[in-house]
Amino acid sequence: MNDDCVCPTTDALFKVHDRVVADDQAAEVDSDREEALQVTVCLLVPSDQIGCIIGKGGQIVQTILSDTASQIRILKDNHVHACALSNDELVQISVVTN
Repeated sequence: MNDDCVCPTTDALFKVHDRVVADDQAAEVDSDREEALQVTVCLLVPSDQIGCIIGKGGQIVQTILSDTASQIRILKDNHVHACALSNDELVQISVVTN
């Protein structure tokens, strides 16, 4: 990915994610485990923008799933944290790494 094409907010999100993964991987090495590591991140997304993630007929989310071997869930209502706005939905992204 070309860093010149990434907006500062997206860049910050990727950097935070990289730090979380690095910390989890360091903990895995410290405990000498051979098992896979699952990393899960959650994003609050306004309800009116969920369609941008899903795409027409689910095409965009299917492409993301196949390109990244991730799991994506969109959670509503009682799954959304109290700090969320009333029109927010929770997008949960999980990836298993080795």
